[in-house]
Amino acid sequence: MKNKKYFQKSVVTGLLVFSGFAGFAQSHAKLQDNGKPVQINPVVTGVDKVDASCDSLKTTFAAGNGESGAMFDVVAKAGIYLTTFVVSTTGAGTDSAYVYYRAGSCIGHDASSAGWTLGSSMQVTSTGTADTLIQVNSVPLNYNMNAGDTVGIYVTYSGALEVAYTDGTSLDSAFAQKATIAVLEGYGKAYPFASSFSPREYNGI
Repeated sequence: MKNKKYFQKSVVTGLLVFSGFAGFAQSHAKLQDNGKPVQINPVVTGVDKVDASCDSLKTTFAAGNGESGAMFDVVAKAGIYLTTFVVSTTGAGTDSAYVYYRAGSCIGHDASSAGWTLGSSMQVTSTGTADTLIQVNSVPLNYNMNAGDTVGIYVTYSGALEVAYTDGTSLDSAFAQKATIAVLEGYGKAYPFASSFSPREYNGI
């Protein structure tokens, strides 16, 4: 996620990164939430396309699991403005990407669209493969937060592409943070607002 000064507030830009993986664990016994073999050794390039004028928070690109979407909380430690998301994504082809948000925590609100607002949607195209996929695109959000605010975020694809994430340790605990923002462990999600897997750590910037 990324931050930039805006009327004495920071602008946090989460970005939608289509990153790939080298080394597909064909023989690994563990399966991802989507039933596919675990992917290892993520390779991330194209991040130089991220707006350098904005501050950013990298969560992780450890991958190891994935599904159509990821749902998690963002906590503002200062006045920030969420603008876009960069998501570590596996798969190839053209798909629809969606970013939903809700004021307050996503915990306990993962199984229904009630209370969620669609912030944006767009068509994205990945030119990689299941084990080598490296591309950067962005999906806008535009959401203002004051210090102490929490917002639930749900980023998801509706077709072939999948959000990569990592198994977590404690639902709704901070796993990536800095002075202005924290990202909490949440859910892996089947589309749309379907099966939940937790705790999961969103992979992205």
